[in-house]
Amino acid sequence: MCSLWVLVPSLAATAAFAFLFQVAGRMVAEGGATGLELQKAFTPDRFAAVASAWGDGVEAFKSSLMMLDFAFPVIYAIALSSLVALAGGREPATALRWLFVLPWAAAALDWIENLLHLWLLSDVHTAADAAAATFPWAAVMGASLAAMAKFALLLAASAGAVVLAVRRRLWWAALIGAVLFASFTPVIWA
Repeated sequence: MCSLWVLVPSLAATAAFAFLFQVAGRMVAEGGATGLELQKAFTPDRFAAVASAWGDGVEAFKSSLMMLDFAFPVIYAIALSSLVALAGGREPATALRWLFVLPWAAAALDWIENLLHLWLLSDVHTAADAAAATFPWAAVMGASLAAMAKFALLLAASAGAVVLAVRRRLWWAALIGAVLFASFTPVIWA
């Protein structure tokens, strides 16, 4: 993982996935859907409102966005853990190795969130289905908590990569970490 041969292609793939999410989001709802609204629903009423607003785009969400979102966690985990490995150097302190694991923990939370969303939407195909559905509070809350924890771990890993890179005066790695941190930050506050 401590190689530019891993970092550069995984960052390129991360950027490509960001573009694919935009394209797929336009298939879900006019103006594009990100799934972020669903991730931050926290309550069954808000979850139903988001799915209802998508209308017939619920099926597009399940088929395109969710398929992308099962591969994407692997891509961003490789990119961010590679950045952490490069920023930390070949022999990082044992105490900092946990930072390398954070993106993989975020990926696991992402898969949990995705599975919960697919389960919640399994019988929902249209806006009418979404409006009539009864979504379990625990599953909606669990998916939202998994999503927010995922973003918190990604923020921590990217911030940690910046700190490690600055300590080693790897300005290019610090810049990449800062860009990743900046890209995750609006997601939490949006």
